[in-house]
Amino acid sequence: MHKGLKLGCPSLLALALVIMTSIPALTQTITGTVTGLVTDQSGAVVAGAKVIAINVLTGVATPTVTNPSGIYSLRFLQIGQYKISVEASSFSPQSTPACSRSR
Repeated sequence: MHKGLKLGCPSLLALALVIMTSIPALTQTITGTVTGLVTDQSGAVVAGAKVIAINVLTGVATPTVTNPSGIYSLRFLQIGQYKISVEASSFSPQSTPACSRSR
């Protein structure tokens, strides 16, 4: 005699409901991303510029460098307020006031 797991229709329905309601929880995150474009006064892109996001509350700095198209992406930033600074050779350093980063 083969003993197997027997699930009735109510059990299968309950299992399906649990699986479907837990999927949105897996997609939530506690980090954010800041993406931007660095240009000079004439609108030309600035490749190789150093971009730093500084968490105002913790002081944690997250650096990156712009790509050949002047684009940068600071990923996996904890939710909070950030100051963004940009430095490039032949340019004066620039920074933004603190801004909030949320999902």
